[in-house]
Amino acid sequence: MTVGGIVLAVVGVNAFGGSTSADANPLQVEGLAFADPAQIDAVTFPTSDATNTTPLREDASPIDITLKNNSNEPIRITRIETKVLDAKTVTCSRQGGGVAVSAFYSVKIPYNPWMMTLTSDAVTSDVDFTVKPTSADRMVITVGPETTGNGKAVVVAVSLKLIPESGDPIVLEPLALSQPSAVDGELRGMSMFTASEPGCAQEQVNVLDNIIKATDVQSPDVTRLRDGFRAAT
Repeated sequence: MTVGGIVLAVVGVNAFGGSTSADANPLQVEGLAFADPAQIDAVTFPTSDATNTTPLREDASPIDITLKNNSNEPIRITRIETKVLDAKTVTCSRQGGGVAVSAFYSVKIPYNPWMMTLTSDAVTSDVDFTVKPTSADRMVITVGPETTGNGKAVVVAVSLKLIPESGDPIVLEPLALSQPSAVDGELRGMSMFTASEPGCAQEQVNVLDNIIKATDVQSPDVTRLRDGFRAAT
């Protein structure tokens, strides 16, 4: 499976019924879930010199979309339009420094980890994925921040719209996800991070609860992180 980009495979029908723009749309969402974490290409660099990059592999939470084409013609998806509903650095670590990671996600969210702000809440990403006639095929994509800093987890909530070459777009259920390795690091240091700031854990629980309430599907990392902070309160 190539998860930095997009893969295609014939699959059976899942129980999930996704949303489409109209019942007459020949392209339907038959399944929407997070796949097991997978590694994608990335680079790390000091913030003082973004050209001084070192390659590495970074964990991601792939979004696994099953699409059913009910027509007798192939349907080609050419881009993904992403609405960023929220993006937050969720941590009680006060570690400074200046090390950044940029992973090659299918959809990169323009988030500044140092200012902890979005530079835009809308992203358009070019893709090339074809659903065969009268077939159910899987489209696997990755979504994440353009840059993360000092290994701190960034949780993003997004609404994705799949745009075909012709015909109506497909709007997916709102999703929330984070970076598995960053969440692991936060959980490992949880007791040390929260000991110096007892109220911080509850603050992070509140942030994550709001993101979870605003989305319909969450990666396991988001709920693991929320549960870890909740246990530390």
